[in-house]
Amino acid sequence: MASHRQRFIDLATSNSPDSSESKIRSVEWLDQQLPQDGVDFASAVQRWEMLDSRPKARAWRKSIYWLLLTFALLAGLPVVWMMREPAALYSSVASLYGNIGGFSIFSITDTPISVSDELSDEEKLLLGDQSIPLLEQKMQLWKSDPGNPAFYSEYAVTYFTEQGKLPPDYDQIVARIDPDNAWFDYFAAGAETPVRAVEKSSEQFGSMQKRGDLPAVVPPDWVINDSAAMEAALNRVRVARGKPRFQSYLQELTQQRIPLLSQDTPVNYVRSLAYIIGEPRGDLELRKLGKIFAAKAYTLGEASDIEGLRDLRLDAMEFSEHLEENDDRRMFPQLVTTVTVPTVMEALHKAETKLGIEKEDPRVESKAKAYETLELERERRSLHGSAASQQELVEERGGGLFAVLYTSAPANRLANPPPITEADLKPLRLMDHAAYSQFHTADAWAIMGLLLLSLALYRFRGHRELNGIARRLVQLLQLGDWCWIVFGGVVAPIFLTIGVIWLTPLGGTDWSVNHSRGYENNALPTFQYAAMVLWLVIQTSLMIQWRMRRRAPFFPISKWKLWVAMATIGVVVTALLGANHFWTEEVTPGLLVIGAFWVVTSCALALFSAPLEMPQRLAFAKIMQWPVVIAMLIFAAASIGFYEYYLHWFEKDDFQKFRAELPSSIPYEYRVGVQMKKERDAMLERF
Repeated sequence: MASHRQRFIDLATSNSPDSSESKIRSVEWLDQQLPQDGVDFASAVQRWEMLDSRPKARAWRKSIYWLLLTFALLAGLPVVWMMREPAALYSSVASLYGNIGGFSIFSITDTPISVSDELSDEEKLLLGDQSIPLLEQKMQLWKSDPGNPAFYSEYAVTYFTEQGKLPPDYDQIVARIDPDNAWFDYFAAGAETPVRAVEKSSEQFGSMQKRGDLPAVVPPDWVINDSAAMEAALNRVRVARGKPRFQSYLQELTQQRIPLLSQDTPVNYVRSLAYIIGEPRGDLELRKLGKIFAAKAYTLGEASDIEGLRDLRLDAMEFSEHLEENDDRRMFPQLVTTVTVPTVMEALHKAETKLGIEKEDPRVESKAKAYETLELERERRSLHGSAASQQELVEERGGGLFAVLYTSAPANRLANPPPITEADLKPLRLMDHAAYSQFHTADAWAIMGLLLLSLALYRFRGHRELNGIARRLVQLLQLGDWCWIVFGGVVAPIFLTIGVIWLTPLGGTDWSVNHSRGYENNALPTFQYAAMVLWLVIQTSLMIQWRMRRRAPFFPISKWKLWVAMATIGVVVTALLGANHFWTEEVTPGLLVIGAFWVVTSCALALFSAPLEMPQRLAFAKIMQWPVVIAMLIFAAASIGFYEYYLHWFEKDDFQKFRAELPSSIPYEYRVGVQMKKERDAMLERF
């Protein structure tokens, strides 16, 4: 036994020259630290003698390590690049619709849309030259065909949006190219009216309440802030009296452009989506005009001006019927009709009733009652009927992040919203989960890279002699030990976690990533992948300590440390498995903190190790580098795989991609607009 012990010391310090001072210090240190008896050094001696007789094998191991490390680092390049498209989709749609989950990188909504070289010059002109301002684009389009009312309507709306006024010679041009279209007159009347020219008293009263400045008397129904602007708008409306047509042409232009827009990749889709959303709208000016009618009706009623009210009724009824018969079936124009016409009819009916002329035109009363009933039924059904159940399906069950944005609000506007099926939502939901899996496996790759750097720097914690002994300890591990460390410590946690997330109900992929049970703001996948990283680090550490305990018993590892590591793994795995069914958003991170505390404590102990433990710690750091490099390779491959899976579901998605037959930024919004008109027409027929 004594001869084996001495032989062990000689071989452990063989990396130092025989006559060097470091050799002498290493021998003395080992002789003091190693037990004199009770430990079998023979197996270690035999292992080292065998390895020393095969120097090429040691060189091969180093070559393999550096090759794996090179691949693991280079794999980060495609990982980061492939994050660009899904990150662009999320961050850019967030900028269009509002913040989603905090993404703010790779925003591409300001970049030009992808224009195919196969398009004709006319088609390119229709899309516009993205290198020049929007107003110039619309002017170029109109100048290419000055007699085209569709091109001019878009130019006029864009001009007003950017300049705050109508374009020069507006009335003369309209009279020349589209004299029978009332839309141009209504748009001009609303555009030239200040936003706060008239206000419903409830709006002004609400502002006063917030300031604590309550009026002494009950305020009137409507407050006229700019009577001259109101009268000017009504004078413009009279010009439209008797005109048979009402057409903005904006829907038709969208319908022509959609086939020209690229949706083949997420980046091109987002650019095209931003293009459609950025198209000019004139609907809000019509909403403003509805308030003008209501305020004027109230004023005439208060003044007992029967003739004035009768004259106003002609224009108000014609305006309302034009809105109701509008062929623009997109959601927003129909929503403007649904909220504008009731405002006009309610005020007009109230004024006529006050003056005793409500029977002169029964349409006013019937429309007012129809819209009131429509609103009551909508509220009742949205709380207890299909709208409520559909909103739950979209927000909490099956929909993706973006499905929530463009389905929940429209659903609340309808008694019976267009159906949304699981087949509609599944691609969006799985795109979200694939994107989050891609992001988090890329995060895990980066974390492993930082861990690898820390392990490489840890060698400076011990002096040269201890590092030499540590290298010798690493050589004691055999192929079976490495298999335990790699497959038990790295492969098992990664693949079991991904399997749980994607192949079982425990993972939450059958729920929206934004509204999984008890979780908000996309927290569930973050917690799941955090559990995976903690599990991997702790279990790999456990495997290394276990195998070192078997191969180097002369540097003992306390059993209680192994039991603590196993218990911590149990807590982390419990958090992972129960996150989607049993734990809440408060409990899960609390369980994961226990795993994080183990990691932090282990790092602290490594920095302040006792002298006897230093060879083991240094050997542990050297061994740990191998599974960390392999983990980096797996995470890089997984991130790339999830990117491809994301593209797979992106190609299958038909719910959010726009198409010409449903000319809207989101096809479902067009279906909502159609249904909104259908419900409104049905209610009007009842009355």
